[in-house]
Amino acid sequence: MPRTTRGRLYRRGASRSWCLQYYVNGREFRVTLKDRDGSPITDRRKAEDAADLLLAPLRASSREERVRRMSEAMETAEESARRAAEEADRRLAEIRDASLRRGMTFGRCWELFLSSAFARDRGRLPHTWGKAWRSLEEWANGKSPLDISAEDADEFTSGMGLATDTVCKRIRILRRIYSVLSEEGRMPGCNPFSNTRLPRKTGQSKRELSTAQVRDLIESAEGELRTLLMLGYYTGMRLKDCCLLRWDDLDMERGILSHIPFKSRIGGVERETARVKLGLCAELRERLGEGGEGYVLPGMAAMYLKNRGLVTDKVKRHMQSRGIDTLEEGTGRGTGSRAVVRYGFHSLRYSYISGHAEAGTPQAVIQRNAGHQSPAMTEHYIRISDGAALAYAERLSLKGAELRDRIIARVRGMDKDGMEALWRFLEKGSY
Repeated sequence: MPRTTRGRLYRRGASRSWCLQYYVNGREFRVTLKDRDGSPITDRRKAEDAADLLLAPLRASSREERVRRMSEAMETAEESARRAAEEADRRLAEIRDASLRRGMTFGRCWELFLSSAFARDRGRLPHTWGKAWRSLEEWANGKSPLDISAEDADEFTSGMGLATDTVCKRIRILRRIYSVLSEEGRMPGCNPFSNTRLPRKTGQSKRELSTAQVRDLIESAEGELRTLLMLGYYTGMRLKDCCLLRWDDLDMERGILSHIPFKSRIGGVERETARVKLGLCAELRERLGEGGEGYVLPGMAAMYLKNRGLVTDKVKRHMQSRGIDTLEEGTGRGTGSRAVVRYGFHSLRYSYISGHAEAGTPQAVIQRNAGHQSPAMTEHYIRISDGAALAYAERLSLKGAELRDRIIARVRGMDKDGMEALWRFLEKGSY
C-alpha cells in the first residue's frame, strides 16, 4: 500500500511558481502546479489546494477509492489541458487577427479582389466598382475594412446623398466585394453589407424632349456628338449601346441595325433571344455614310471606356448651351439638395418611345425595339421584317415632323372659306 504523504511545496526559478515534491512507493515525483487555465500557480493558498487535489488519490484508504480519485484527477487534468489548449488557440488567433488587420488595408483588399476568380472571369470591371470601394475608404477615415460593422454599413449608405439608383448599385457592389473576399478565404469575418436594405426608388425619371428641342440639339451639334445624338433619338438605344456601337452591327446596304443591348447581356454573355433589329431612317443612314471598321464613334467609345461621366458631361454641357435646364429646380450644387436630373441623354430614349407611340407604331414593336422584357410572351413571338423596320424608322423623321408642323400651323390659321376649300380638295381631289 502506498505511503500516505502530504508532499512538500516549494518555489522554483525567477517566476516564483509553486511546485510539489511527493513520493509513491519510494519513487520521487516533482511537478509544477498549474491552475485550470494551465498557468503556473504563484499564490500559496491556491498551491495548497492544487496539491491536495493531486495527492487525494494517494491518501485513499482502499483501492477502489484510489482508482476513483485518480480517475477524477485525470478528468480534471484533461479539462485543464483542454482549457489551456483553447486559451492558447484564442491567444494565437488574436495575434494572427491583429497582424492581419494591420496589413489588411483598403488598397490591399482591392488588390486581392482584382486577383480573385470572380474579377478575372469578368475581365475589365466598370469604373463604378473602384469608385464604390474608394468612397467607402474615404468614409472609413483610416478604419480597416475588417472593422466595418453592419451598423457602419447602414450609416455609410444613409449618408451618401446620391440618387437612389446609384446608392443601390454601390450597396450591391460592396456586398459582392466582401462576399468574394470572404468566400475565397482572403478576408475573415462577416459581410457588413449582407443585410443592408436597398432604398426605395422615389419614381423620379428623366423627361422626354420635344421635337423642336431634339431638332435644335442635333442641328447645333458637330462631329461625333451630332452622330451620338442622332443615334439616341432615331434608335432609342441607351448611352452605352450608342457609344460602343460597332460597324459589325450595321448593315448599311439594307439600312438595318441589329445588336444585343448591353443591359440584356447576363454576366457578359450575349443572349441571341435578346437581339434587337432596328431600321435606320434616311437621315441617319446619310449621317453614318457607307460604313467602316471597329467602333462607329471611336472618340466617344474611348471616352466612355475611360470614364462614362466624360460623355454624360459633354451631352449635359451641350444641352445647357441650347437653353435646356438639365437639373430640377432647387437641386444640385449650392442648393443643399442632391442633383435630380431632368434632361439627359436618356431623354432621347423617352422621346423615341413617346414619338413612336404617337405615330401609331404598335406597342409590341416599340417594346421590342427598346429592348424591354415585358410583356415577355408577346415579345417572344414577334418577328420584324426589314421592310417593316424601315417603315417604322421613317415615322420619326425630323424632316417629316417639320413638314407636319407647318401643315398643322397653316390649317389652324385658315378661315371658314379656306377650310371648306381644303375639305373639297381632300374629298374630290380638286377645289
